[in-house]
Amino acid sequence: MKKSPWVSYALILLFLIALGVSSIQNFQPEPTASVTLPSWKATPSVGVVVINGPISYNYSSTSFYSQTVDHVIKNLKQLRKNKAIKSLVVRINSPGGTVGASQELYAAIVAFKSENAIPVTVSVADVCASGGYWVALAGDTIFANSGSLVGSIGVIMQGLDLTEVPDKYGIDTRTYKSGKYKDLLSSWRDPTDEEEHLVQELIDDVHVQFKEYVQQRRNLTAEQVNTLAMGQVFSGRQALDNGLIDAIGGFEMAVAHSKAIVGLDESAPLVYARDQSVTDWFDKLSLRFSGSSPMQWVFPQLPELQ
Repeated sequence: MKKSPWVSYALILLFLIALGVSSIQNFQPEPTASVTLPSWKATPSVGVVVINGPISYNYSSTSFYSQTVDHVIKNLKQLRKNKAIKSLVVRINSPGGTVGASQELYAAIVAFKSENAIPVTVSVADVCASGGYWVALAGDTIFANSGSLVGSIGVIMQGLDLTEVPDKYGIDTRTYKSGKYKDLLSSWRDPTDEEEHLVQELIDDVHVQFKEYVQQRRNLTAEQVNTLAMGQVFSGRQALDNGLIDAIGGFEMAVAHSKAIVGLDESAPLVYARDQSVTDWFDKLSLRFSGSSPMQWVFPQLPELQ
């Protein structure tokens, strides 16, 4: 059977697109100044890292685009090679995520500014909550819009309650385990009092860690942090009044501040890390044209920051 010439044309076109995509700069929705690639190292510049969506080690199957921690850390490593970068802006739009991932991303930003000896300015978009706020604490200055959602300093661990399923539908589970607590978070049975105590101790310990970071990084008293760390969310204006952020302003103001504190001219370019895969670029392209926003994936057996 003879192939239609249109099929060949389509295949050639797809090949050319794939070949060119790897050289296209990472799409970012917020830039308002000239943008360069990390390989252009001559001009003193401001580096920009975007943290968008839930913070975890896994891609979310419920979103067109959800970064992993490794993806963001890879971007930081790319920017670290550019010695012309004099300050860094971290743009955050995240509802939170898992504990370990948030801690690792916080540590990566702290290490970046320490090794490069440059200040870090955080710019909050719509939301910077729970694990997102933990990451924001790595910044030297935090900007947020007056209506941004900030805070949610707390920890949550949850799962489904399927205890009535066996009686109603005749569906049950058979469990074999090596220790009495191995099925601690099973949804198929009620927890014992001892198990509830163990889980609560775990959550409380992570919560204490979170509060210690807030107290240290925001220069607040333990009493102030305890009042602010009950899981509630604040508007940007409320967050400013409570000492959780430093200033009201959007991305442009954060960039202007980042340039001013290191003496850069207003015309200094922004440097974004480049995507290294065709898949990543198409993910962002679909987000750009669909207008989709990331949805949070549920990790029922991992403590989450909230």
